[in-house]
Amino acid sequence: MRSAAPKVGFPPPPNINPDSIFLDARLKLYRARQHVNHISKAWEFSLEQYINYVKSAEPNELYTSNEFLFEVRLEAGVILGIGDCIRNLRSVFDYLVSALARKANIPDDQIIFPFNMERAGIENSFDEERAKGRARAFYKLYKNYPDLKKIILELVQPYSKDHGAADSGDLIWRIVTTDNIDKHRLIIPVAQSVSIQKAAFTGGGSISGITFDTGIITNPDGIKVQGDAEMTFDIFFKEYRLARKPVIATLLEGCNVAERVIEIFESHFEGK
Repeated sequence: MRSAAPKVGFPPPPNINPDSIFLDARLKLYRARQHVNHISKAWEFSLEQYINYVKSAEPNELYTSNEFLFEVRLEAGVILGIGDCIRNLRSVFDYLVSALARKANIPDDQIIFPFNMERAGIENSFDEERAKGRARAFYKLYKNYPDLKKIILELVQPYSKDHGAADSGDLIWRIVTTDNIDKHRLIIPVAQSVSIQKAAFTGGGSISGITFDTGIITNPDGIKVQGDAEMTFDIFFKEYRLARKPVIATLLEGCNVAERVIEIFESHFEGK
């Protein structure tokens, strides 16, 4: 048994300009990457504990339920780290526009990075008559930085792929809205088998080369697996807008997307 999730090393110190107006965003991204590292280590530990249990248990203690794919009990570091990582990623985007607000001597307490399931909802933030609520504060920022409209709508695209966004923009929208869930309750993933290289059953029969679509596979009562089923496991988001996506790979990609957005803002606004 082994993990199918990427192993994430501890991130090197960020290469940042201490005088950059986007320093805060860079530091939030660095913290998000630290969380991915911690989640990766906690997941590997959880799986190791499960493997040790399987190896030490008596045969009649294993696979006695209706499922032969056991649920791996996740360490708290996995569960808590997910919410912390998502919160830091969300902050990256808000920090970018709030930095521009401070540079323009605009109060930053109501400034948020615009996002919406629909592109049209974000377009409202750039329209004086349609900008409502906190979007009014962003509209004032936009008047000082006209390039924001093209950058956000065309380069970042923080809206759903169903409304024309690239995969990176769709992921931003999903991460940001998942942060809203974490404000009220823990995001608890599910650990499941991704594939089985080979599994032999007592009483005859076997399966091999099976890949699962993040679903728990069940088998009839009384059927047991002999020895090591050579399974690979991963952890997945199980609900809301990140449902069925692998946790570590998704958060790692979220960090990479956030870094590209920071670079866009640095190239357009740094030193101007």
